[in-house]
Order: sequence, then C-alpha cells, then structure tokens
Amino acid sequence: TTFRLENVLLAKRRYFERSVKLTYLSLDRMHRRQMDAVIIRKLELIQGKEFGSEKLFVDQLDKLFGGALSAQQKDTILAYAEKGVVPLISSQIRGQTREGKSWNMASLNFVQHYDVLKKDPDFQPIGPAVKGNETDSGQPLLPLRTTLSFNPGPGFSVNYFNRYHHQKRQVVEYSTGFGFSFSAHNKASVNFHKNEFAYQTPYGNDVATANTFGFSNSFEASDELAFGFSGTVNLDADSYTFRRRLTSSAFTLDYRPDCWNIRLALTESVDKTTTSSGREKEYINRTLYAYINLGGITLPEQILPDLE
Repeated sequence: TTFRLENVLLAKRRYFERSVKLTYLSLDRMHRRQMDAVIIRKLELIQGKEFGSEKLFVDQLDKLFGGALSAQQKDTILAYAEKGVVPLISSQIRGQTREGKSWNMASLNFVQHYDVLKKDPDFQPIGPAVKGNETDSGQPLLPLRTTLSFNPGPGFSVNYFNRYHHQKRQVVEYSTGFGFSFSAHNKASVNFHKNEFAYQTPYGNDVATANTFGFSNSFEASDELAFGFSGTVNLDADSYTFRRRLTSSAFTLDYRPDCWNIRLALTESVDKTTTSSGREKEYINRTLYAYINLGGITLPEQILPDLE
C-alpha cells in the first residue's frame, strides 16, 4: 500500500508590452530612405494612432494591407515606429502586461509505503522470497520518502531527497543536486549522496551505502560536435584498497555529421573480482566504447551463423 501526497507550485512571468505608433517623423524617415510610396500612403491612415503592443500593431498592418506584406516588410516598418517608454512606477504598467506560460517552479512530494506482508512476523511466502528489507519483520511501516525540487527559472534547479526511518527515528539517506545551464549548449550539475545503510526496496532495487559527490558537464561546440564528462568522488576513500577518491569517471565525444551518430566514450571505475583462491580483490576497470549509428535507427544485434 502506498500513500502519496504531491504539491506543485506553478508560476508565470509577466512581460511589459511597450506601446507602438507611427508618427510624422517615422513616415518622414521612410520617405528619406526611399521606401515604397504606396506603402507610406497607406500607413498615413494609422499615423498617430497608438497600439498597446507590437502584436496589435502587426495585426493592424495585416488588416490595412490585406496580408500582402512580407515578414521582412513588417519588421522594417516596425523598426521605424516609435516605442513607448517604460514607466518607473509599477502601478502604471498593469494595463500593458501579458502573462507568459506557466512552469513548475517548485514541488514537494511525500511517499509513504506500507508493506502488508511484513505485518505478520511469522509470515512465510510459499513462492519466491518477499522483496525489500528496509525494515525488520513485524514492522510494515517503511521509511518516509520526501522529495523537493525548486526551479526558479531557466538555468538553475535544486533537487533534494531523503528517507526518514520511523523505527530508527532518523534520516538514514539523503541527497542534494544542483543543475546549472550557462547557455543552451553548456550544462553542468553537481550532487551529493549519503546513505548509511544498504537496503533493497519493495520493488527489488538494491541501494548500497554511499557517501559520494558527483559532477557532470556537457558542452556542444556545434550542431555536429559535443563533449561531456562526469565523475563520482568517494568521500570515504579509506574504505577502498586503492584509497582513491575518484571511483568512477567518463569522458564522451559525440560527432553527428549529416545522418550519422558517432560516440566515443572512455570510462574508468573501481570494480571487484574473485581470485582463484576465492578472495575478492579490487581493480581499476578502464573501457573504451565506440558507438556508430547510421540514420538514427538502432539495428538489432547481429548473430553470425554457426559455420561448423
């Protein structure tokens, strides 16, 4: 059984619309720049008339010329038009504002799982073992999960997550992440994750203990070329044989000419292997991947026939 409470805060931006009008000076500049005299004579019909926004002004041009003006001609006329001033007092601009699209500025969610199968401490499944070990048998109330996200605008976001263990009466896991977008082509993020006890969720997902700091960055040099790198730093490096902070890292290079998609990735991680004597031993796993795709369609894996 799952109880879920979700809260979303929506926000809208207000944009000030400057008024637009064609004055005698506007038409005079058009004459001196040798614009079409027929167009200027028609524009004299709306000389001195003030429009609340550029959109209303362009709509009037469409009505006046029957939609015969091109987009370039409209932009040229708009460049000669005089724009209204921005009032210094906010109460004076209420009638000249418009609302933008709404976006999720923040959300706060609570998720509480109740494992009915753990209610009876003597319960024994007939089939496969019951998944999940966040609490002991006889304690069906699983930890409370809280997630918070804050997105004040394009270019920055904050995410927070924690698990509160009711029986231990403490927060046993939490993580915080920050996302940055310096431009549409340059994005970065950092995150911190700490988990004191390894556990398995009721859905069978294993989560190990952690005390890590992660980072990533992607940069698009052009429409065809992009770079990226990411890594995870172990803040408890003494627990590793190699005593190295950087436990995993990846560097990617994407090249997308025409209909091709080519990716090269170099990864490095600390992994474990079992020796011939049955002992676990850590080692550094370095891998170079090459991925080539033509036409944006992923082909299924080809299996060669047995020729013997």
